[in-house]
Amino acid sequence: MSPESGVLSGPTWNGSTPRFNTVGAGLTGGDAVRVRDDLKRLAAELEKHFDREERYLVSALNSL
Repeated sequence: MSPESGVLSGPTWNGSTPRFNTVGAGLTGGDAVRVRDDLKRLAAELEKHFDREERYLVSALNSL
């Protein structure tokens, strides 16, 4: 990542070079709060998803 550009770049599995804005680049005030809240919400949803998957897999493995 170039500190001047605030952009990540690098090769991917197929050799292309994507460019991603860094989290927080250009965010001010309310934008940063909104992004933080969205990340918290998404993390909670992901945790719930993993809990469901774990229960499903344990149940499936126990039935073998």
